[in-house]
Amino acid sequence: MKIIKFLLIALLTIVGCNQNPTNNIKTEVSTNGFFASSDHQVMMGSNATVEVFKKIDKAWADRDYETLKSYIHDKPWMHFANGDIANSPQEFVDLIEKEYQDFQASNSNWGWKTNFAYSVKQTKSENPEYKNQEGEWVNARFTSEDGTYEEWYYIIDGKIQTWQQAKRLKAKRMPLEK
Repeated sequence: MKIIKFLLIALLTIVGCNQNPTNNIKTEVSTNGFFASSDHQVMMGSNATVEVFKKIDKAWADRDYETLKSYIHDKPWMHFANGDIANSPQEFVDLIEKEYQDFQASNSNWGWKTNFAYSVKQTKSENPEYKNQEGEWVNARFTSEDGTYEEWYYIIDGKIQTWQQAKRLKAKRMPLEK
């Protein structure tokens, strides 16, 4: 009988210790930011999307265009800092290759250092008309000989649907006043 009581007390203790009262509490999603045209807010995205970006960045740097194309939706919208637009994976890699060849012809170094990348996403909207609710945005900054690039990748199911690039030229040093 003592053994049964002991086992019962041990069992109740184990079950009681494993219960977490916070399991029944809904946690609020942390947001920061807003969209002026909708009821969306901004929250952090996933590291999985950043990992997809890293694969894209590597394929681009390696000029592995077949791999790069595999990370692009069939009908993307891709806007380069110089105004060029690509609407297919092939158009995108053709523009990248043209840029590479232009750098080679000008004896400039083609390449970049990836400074950072992070992922954000929108909260879900009650309005089904709002777009961009399926994926996450990766913001990345790159520095190269010719300037600093800011890029936004809208990634859905591991593929770029929208990509936008902005370029800031290297600042010229101001002469010191005497």
